[in-house]
Amino acid sequence: MNLFAQALLVAVLAVAAAVVTPWLTALGDPAVAVAVIAIPMVVLLFLLWRRIDRGEGLLLGKRFAVFLLAYCTLLAILPGIQALQWKNRLVGYDQVLPTNWLGLDRFGDWRYWLMPRPRDADDMLIVQVPARNPAGQLWPRAELRLRFAALIRQAASVGAKGVVLDYYFAKETPSDGILCASVQAAQERNFPVIVGFGHTEQDRLLVRSALPQSLSSCLPDARQGYLAGYVETDKRMRRVPLYFLRDHNRPSLSLLAARVLTDQELRLPNSELLQYLEPQQRIVSVTDFFRGHDINRYRDRLIFVGPASENDSIETPFGTRQGVEIHAAAAHALRTGTFVQHAGIWLTLPTIYALCYLLVWLQVRTGGIRGLIQNASWISLGVVGLAVLSAKMAVWVEVAYPLGAIWLLVALFLLHGRFFKFKALARAKVHAAQPDSTRDFDVFLCHNSIDKDSVRELYNALLQRGLRPWFDETELPPGHEWQEGLERGLSQSRSVAVIVGPSGIGPWAQQEMRAALMLSAQSKAPVIPVLLPGVTQKPELPLFLLLRTCVDCRKGLTEQALARLEWGITGVPIAKKVSSSVK
Repeated sequence: MNLFAQALLVAVLAVAAAVVTPWLTALGDPAVAVAVIAIPMVVLLFLLWRRIDRGEGLLLGKRFAVFLLAYCTLLAILPGIQALQWKNRLVGYDQVLPTNWLGLDRFGDWRYWLMPRPRDADDMLIVQVPARNPAGQLWPRAELRLRFAALIRQAASVGAKGVVLDYYFAKETPSDGILCASVQAAQERNFPVIVGFGHTEQDRLLVRSALPQSLSSCLPDARQGYLAGYVETDKRMRRVPLYFLRDHNRPSLSLLAARVLTDQELRLPNSELLQYLEPQQRIVSVTDFFRGHDINRYRDRLIFVGPASENDSIETPFGTRQGVEIHAAAAHALRTGTFVQHAGIWLTLPTIYALCYLLVWLQVRTGGIRGLIQNASWISLGVVGLAVLSAKMAVWVEVAYPLGAIWLLVALFLLHGRFFKFKALARAKVHAAQPDSTRDFDVFLCHNSIDKDSVRELYNALLQRGLRPWFDETELPPGHEWQEGLERGLSQSRSVAVIVGPSGIGPWAQQEMRAALMLSAQSKAPVIPVLLPGVTQKPELPLFLLLRTCVDCRKGLTEQALARLEWGITGVPIAKKVSSSVK
């Protein structure tokens, strides 16, 4: 499978996961859908990993880029698929969101306190209705509606902006006529009265519940808003839906209230769910609704009326709030345009990819377990710092998934011994500390063309050790002057390995050796004789080679022989490389 085919396979699986998941989720347990998506992706990553490991090694090349792209795509797609939403456990709202399914939402709520808060809501008032009357009994529906009718008349008479009732009127009562009369009288004064509507579940689908016939005549659909909120998997409510099941003809109670508060066109979030921010000071709230009080406090204010009970008490990032308080805060956030904006998956994927690639790039240059942990820690701090800066602009940048991708990659590197080559990484560290911009290759392979097969094997072995050798098969393009290429290769190499096989040194190899001697005399570059299998015990070597310590590979490309050759190329003793890598 070539590089293009691998990349295409990754893309196809990613698209298939995003398309098929909604149907899988609807059929049964979401955990089944997670398995159907995650298992093929994991298998794909394993196959890519094995293929890369058997070839060039896990270097910063194209093959590794394909693996890293597949790895990051998986981590970027999983948060946004429906399979990870516990659909039937949501409270009141069935719209699927890309929430943090890792359960780390609660640990990210600290950002709320860094975000800019909306200005104070001086033109809003919350009236909390006690769950029980002065006698300690639950309020009868009929009496409660009489109280609402009186409030509407009082608020309209003193010049309030309107009344928002965070209540759902499910059944008829004898008092409905009086309530309707108050609503109709208010409408004649152009005084808005907004009520809520609920929903029922039929065949696992949400269906809007209609008001009783006795109230539907005075409370049209245009004055009814959706009541329910969205409680995430950690039992906190952070977002409020703007519409019922994405139907723009059925707005939420918060959206209707925000339209009353301003004549300007509202700025809405892109997700059709509002992640609200509370005002700088909590909206004024009173609980003496059923007692004598000064009705002048209603003047020039929008009145939110809702129950004050444990059943309507909801946990939020700002503390425990009543449902009516959440509706009021959401309406104020919409009115001011101050709410949280989320960075989408289009930003999450390249961010995860760039951070993981940066980790690998740094690791190849530092080496060692300590270097790996330090690099991952510095990158993690950068991610958190970016989240802090973004929070100050009311932008939510995902933290859990980039951090998870980084540290999971760290674990994979530590577990995969063939990638985590201590000696190779230590060698890279030495070269990074002593860069030579004029020399791009570690060693020039000077050889007789008859020994090409053996030299090719040596070339691959050096690649596996993290070295970059110059080999004519890979560096001399067809149709070009090879003499000029050889000269350029010699000048760009830090050392020269003169490879002596059973056929001895070829005529062109002798010319290369002379050039290598001149290079060694000018720049102190090492010239290393390498004896291949089949060479006699006393090979006939030129005098200048006899004076240099050779690397004996006559018993094959053993670990000992390759280590000695690497020592000669890098100039770092083997014992020092190993010790530096494990510090």
